[in-house]
Amino acid sequence: MKRVPTPELLDTDSGTPSEIAASLSDLHRINRWFGGIGVTRHMLQRITGERMRTLSLLEVAAGSGHTPQLASRALERNGIHVNLTFMDRAPTHRVAMIINDIVRSPIHLALVYAGTPLYRSRLTRHDAPASVRQAYTPDEIRDLVQQAGPSRIDITRHYLFRMGVIAWK
Repeated sequence: MKRVPTPELLDTDSGTPSEIAASLSDLHRINRWFGGIGVTRHMLQRITGERMRTLSLLEVAAGSGHTPQLASRALERNGIHVNLTFMDRAPTHRVAMIINDIVRSPIHLALVYAGTPLYRSRLTRHDAPASVRQAYTPDEIRDLVQQAGPSRIDITRHYLFRMGVIAWK
């Protein structure tokens, strides 16, 4: 399936406050039900390993930040504290970069359309298929991340067309 970049309505603030709130609610539910929070938790656990008990996480472009907040709460129960920072660009803060994203696939697109009755917001009805159409495959994301020059890239596939990417410093 060819990648088709499509502007997402939520990213362009194209909606009323109540439509945006409903779309963010849809995103929370989708990430809770279909593995988004688990992927973030899995990657953070891999980064911390056995030796780290505190971790700083830079959050960029993930809606309201709900997914990393819930993943952080789950890690707290295991004694791992995550300090969340939103849009901080200090170079001293990064051990690894993580990406929690969906994988482009015709089957994934069909599932998104099948899930349309679950979406409360017209923004989600537009943005969900747009997200799948413009998502990357694991090979494409590896090629993009490789340009940043990490020492290593780990890509894991997860439930329902999700992938986790760790680009190590």
